[in-house]
Amino acid sequence: MNTSKTIRLFGIGILALVWLWLAWGFLSAKGITLLNLIILAMTGIIIFLPLYKKYISGGSDDSKKDNKR
Repeated sequence: MNTSKTIRLFGIGILALVWLWLAWGFLSAKGITLLNLIILAMTGIIIFLPLYKKYISGGSDDSKKDNKR
């Protein structure tokens, strides 16, 4: 595993920890309701889906550019 991939995964892990901490604070302040769980699911999708597509399953950007030409 190269260092740039390790750094990316470490950054995503830190972001996930911060998101979990904020989600826990949100649920403890507002209570656990279906609406609050849906809000947290939507924020998780908005934050983590683009990161997953770009850094984990996306592969190299250079190979995508070469295939489009």
